[in-house]
Amino acid sequence: MEDIYWNNKEEMLKFVQQDEGNIRFVSKELRNDKDVVMPAVRNNGMALGYASENLRNNKDVVLTALQQNGNALKFASEQLRNDKEVVMTAVHQAGTALQFAPEKLRNDKEVVLQAIKNNGWTLQFASKDLCDDKEVILAAIQQDGEILKYASERLANDRDVVMVAIQQSGYNLTYASEKLRNDKDIVMTAIQKNALALRYASKELRNNKDIVMAAIQQTGLALESASDELCNDKDIVIHAVHQAGTALMYASKELRDNKEIVLVALQESPDAFCYTSPRLQQDPDIRKAAGMKPDINREQEKPDIDTVLGDAKKWCQEHNDAPTVQPQHNIER
Repeated sequence: MEDIYWNNKEEMLKFVQQDEGNIRFVSKELRNDKDVVMPAVRNNGMALGYASENLRNNKDVVLTALQQNGNALKFASEQLRNDKEVVMTAVHQAGTALQFAPEKLRNDKEVVLQAIKNNGWTLQFASKDLCDDKEVILAAIQQDGEILKYASERLANDRDVVMVAIQQSGYNLTYASEKLRNDKDIVMTAIQKNALALRYASKELRNNKDIVMAAIQQTGLALESASDELCNDKDIVIHAVHQAGTALMYASKELRDNKEIVLVALQESPDAFCYTSPRLQQDPDIRKAAGMKPDINREQEKPDIDTVLGDAKKWCQEHNDAPTVQPQHNIER
């Protein structure tokens, strides 16, 4: 089409009203016309990106765009991105718009709380100071405990904060401070939610029999995270393989050669046979428990040469002593 068409206001208004995305085709002059741009941003706030610099600094146009899509804040002028009313409108519609706000407003508690109310994950765009604000952090992690990863070091060491996070998912224990990952009450709460969270507990608590027992009673596979000492504890391992036979893979070499333990594991899962010691894999009782046939391919023990010769000489002697017209038999080595 000729340029005169793209500059025809009446035609372009129809064109944009049909599809707001069409604004990208209109002339530079009409992208500076409020009457043309307004219908576009009203239907799709991101169309603000095609508006002229002048209209991206027009508060009415920008607010209209933000009410449809808060992330259009990225296209607003620097002046309007520093306007609290504008930013509040943006984060109210889309919390993620906080990332396009200037530093001073990402440090404004009212703005950040509004963004978090809309989307807790927007905490990642908040200022360092507000990531150290307990009210702000709690507002975020009450939506998703994993957001604890953005909390300050001080709040990752706050029992109240961490407890809220792990009550949603035990795996969030990984974001707690080293001190709290060594706190028995905290760790017990975490593994009661997710037994495999045991892997995030301190080395000391992964060697605590009460903690480990609580985990393996939910899933024997939690034995993977237990200390070497407890992986060699018969009581712990029997409980683990009773719950999940394949947990035998995490038992000590010594206990994988313990017939009692292996039989318990096989009763729960024949697949545990794979983790049984080579010695017990040849045991008829173990093979039967695993649903396997006897090892018919196993080579029988062969007698040594002296045994063979001894048996042969005995046979010859017996036959030579018997009355016969046949020639006597003899055998030499």
